[in-house]
Amino acid sequence: MSYITSRIRLQQSRDSHAPPPLISPASSPPAAKEVRVPEQPVVALYGSDAVLNCTFGDGRAFNLSELSVFWQLTDTKRSVHAFWRRRDQLADQAARFANRTALSAAGLGAGDASLLLRRVVVADEGSYTCFVRVRDYGSAALLLQVAGE
Repeated sequence: MSYITSRIRLQQSRDSHAPPPLISPASSPPAAKEVRVPEQPVVALYGSDAVLNCTFGDGRAFNLSELSVFWQLTDTKRSVHAFWRRRDQLADQAARFANRTALSAAGLGAGDASLLLRRVVVADEGSYTCFVRVRDYGSAALLLQVAGE
C-alpha cells in the first residue's frame, strides 16, 4: 500500500510577488495579518484527501466581503485556489487542480483558510503559498512532500 507523506514547514514571509489584484502589498498597509501554517508533518493515504492548514487573524472582527485568499504553487506562481468577493474564483486555476480543491466558507469566517486537496497524487509534491488579505496582507509558505508508489 502506498502512502503520501506531507511535511509542512513554516516559512513566514512578506512575499513581494503577491498576485495583483487579489493581494497587493502596494495597496495595503505593511503586513500585520498573522498567517500561520503548522510545522508538524501530515500523512495521507495515496489517493485520499489532504488538508494544507493555513490560519490567520489579528483578533479583529471582519466581514467575508473584505477577505481575499489565494493559494498558489510557490515556485511557478500557478493558481491552486482563489477566493474573493465572498466566493471561489477559479477561472485562473491550474487545470491539474480543477475539481480537487475547496475552502470552507464557515472556516474562512473563523480565520481558517486551510485548503482541502482531494485525491492527492505524487505530482502534487511541492511548495504552496497561502496569501491572505483582510485589511492587511500576510502570507505563509508550506512544503508538501509526497512519497511515491
